[in-house]
Amino acid sequence: MTIQEYTQKLAAILTLTLSRSDVDEVITETTSHLSDRSQELIAAGYPTAEAERLAVQEFGEVSDIAVGIAKEFPPKPLIDSKEIWWVPEVILMMLLVLATVVFSSSVAIVGTWRAVYNVIALYIGAMPMMVIPGLFASLSRIKYRRFAIIPMVRRMASYGMILSVIGAAVIVSSRWTRNQTFVTMDFVFLGFAALTVIGYFIMAILANDGWGQNAFFQRFRRS
Repeated sequence: MTIQEYTQKLAAILTLTLSRSDVDEVITETTSHLSDRSQELIAAGYPTAEAERLAVQEFGEVSDIAVGIAKEFPPKPLIDSKEIWWVPEVILMMLLVLATVVFSSSVAIVGTWRAVYNVIALYIGAMPMMVIPGLFASLSRIKYRRFAIIPMVRRMASYGMILSVIGAAVIVSSRWTRNQTFVTMDFVFLGFAALTVIGYFIMAILANDGWGQNAFFQRFRRS
């Protein structure tokens, strides 16, 4: 069996239980491993076809490997994230359109600064909700030790963090440049912005291999 035949068979089995992105990741890693091993065998004097056959044989039976891999990944979601990749951009567009409507409808009544403040008040409190899906995705994958947040969720969290930072910057800069005193709601909005940023970076740490993830698992095991 060639490397291509092996990975195709493995992909066909894994597709039944894993998401498309997880299958792509497994196949990429498996192909790389088998290719490296076959190159070692070729360098040792084996013909190409024989080297691939031995590399595949050493790797293990497809069915056994598929079962082992399936235990390390979350089960296949009901909806494949690659089919709804456009959701974060649509949500962002809807938010911006609604912000424009709120601003244009209030600027003539309360003035430009107050209209901007109304837009910030409307959205900055909701921005943590853009990050929460990423946090829950991370926590739901603890048992699998795989925190690979899907790109769609990461983009949505990034939009939420960026909008929160912009909103917070507008509040602070406007109060300072206008020599106005900060009011209670300013601190509430800034708190929501800080919560969004903190949540985003927690998600980012858990979503990447390295010291952050290892430290989290060590504490999780102790708790």
